[in-house]
Amino acid sequence: KVLLGAFDTNDQLFEALEVGDMLFGIDQGPYLQGYLPVALLIWYAYTNQQLSNHLIESGPAFVTNAPSAEESACQASHFPVCARPEPIDTTLPQSKSTEVQNQGAIIAISVVIVVLAFAITFLAYRIHQLNRYVRQTRDSGQEVPKITAGSYFAAMTQSPEEVVQRMNSVN
Repeated sequence: KVLLGAFDTNDQLFEALEVGDMLFGIDQGPYLQGYLPVALLIWYAYTNQQLSNHLIESGPAFVTNAPSAEESACQASHFPVCARPEPIDTTLPQSKSTEVQNQGAIIAISVVIVVLAFAITFLAYRIHQLNRYVRQTRDSGQEVPKITAGSYFAAMTQSPEEVVQRMNSVN
């Protein structure tokens, strides 16, 4: 005996599944795959809004038995308001690997926070150095142009003297 499966579903596939001549069929959900993109494009065209979740599970699905009469009627009328099957519990039990992943995520977030804190502290220190140098330069009687945001960012990689020199050469 040969084991058979098929793509796309139709009445012949369902009859073969009931008799046992076919092992499975793959339902690609042509109505949902064809209708949803058009409906979503129309929605976007009129409202300029998109879905925040781009994962829409419209198929494929393995079919191992023929649909009930109620399901067939629902599909034939293009899914008006149909009874929904019982939801499947998709929650997984917490395992050791999940705990390890959670700990890894906590460590990664902690490292990111420490690096950001260091970067912000470094930036604040360099800005303080630049402001102190500008104040000392003005107190000595030299004219210094107004400090711009670009000057503060330049202070991260250049000495305060170089930043002021560049500010003077620009003006």
